[in-house]
Amino acid sequence: SQGRGREWLLLMGRSGLGKTHIAQSAAYAAISRGLLCIFWVVSDLADAMRTAATSDDDQEAELARCGQAQFLVLDDIGREHVTEFWIAKLYRLLDIRTRHNMRTLVTTNHNLAELETIYGGSPLVSRMTQGECLAMDGTDARSSV
Repeated sequence: SQGRGREWLLLMGRSGLGKTHIAQSAAYAAISRGLLCIFWVVSDLADAMRTAATSDDDQEAELARCGQAQFLVLDDIGREHVTEFWIAKLYRLLDIRTRHNMRTLVTTNHNLAELETIYGGSPLVSRMTQGECLAMDGTDARSSV
């Protein structure tokens, strides 16, 4: 068994470097090994939580589903509409996964300082960086040469 935090990976770097492709490949590999994997684009998850705000049961069900998944991918963190409500929900999800040392892969186009600003100094960034952090660099694969 791996040590605490080794189940986490944060991929950072500007758009077009392949972070989402890596995350998708990791998700497919987890699924092929029989693991329950959930992949959320974070802005979609935040919208789903806000939409479910009228039904606490729906929010709790989705948080529980994400919290219990054997492998969770949160793609493009930091690009969603950030509110205190969302920060509280996201922190709760990351805290659940931290306490149970569950496989979690997070991608972002932001560096750590930008994430600190986006999330207003909440402990979210500390949660995201508890495992391996990989800063990617290179040329945007989407731009024409």
